[in-house]
Amino acid sequence: MFSEARLRYNDIMITLNSLINCAPFSEKVKKDLLEKVTSMSADQKFRLEQLCWGGISKMHEIEMRHMVEEAFNNMSKTGKPLTPNDLAEMEARLIYKFAQDLKSAESQDQIEEVRDKIKSLQVKKKGSSPVSKNKPQ
Repeated sequence: MFSEARLRYNDIMITLNSLINCAPFSEKVKKDLLEKVTSMSADQKFRLEQLCWGGISKMHEIEMRHMVEEAFNNMSKTGKPLTPNDLAEMEARLIYKFAQDLKSAESQDQIEEVRDKIKSLQVKKKGSSPVSKNKPQ
């Protein structure tokens, strides 16, 4: 199952966190999901993963439809016919955009991991100071 592992695509690490960040959820929902994902069961993670991929797929479909409509509008204005290569180029641009979004989400995940690690180290330092509270007299 994907949720328990990491998937690599063109040297991009795809995690559940990066999927959540790329999915068409509001920022509040993304934040809530990212906070709760560590306490989710494997089944909940799997269902969330499917929901993310479904949203990403629908978003991709809508963007592609919009690009094709725009191309048809330009075709009617310029008279230049739309070719299969034009459609393939549009698809490639969308896939590239998605890959960039995933890469950005992965970077954001890494930044969050470092931030969490630093916070946990700061808490440990505050709790166990090397300076003795009893001064020698």
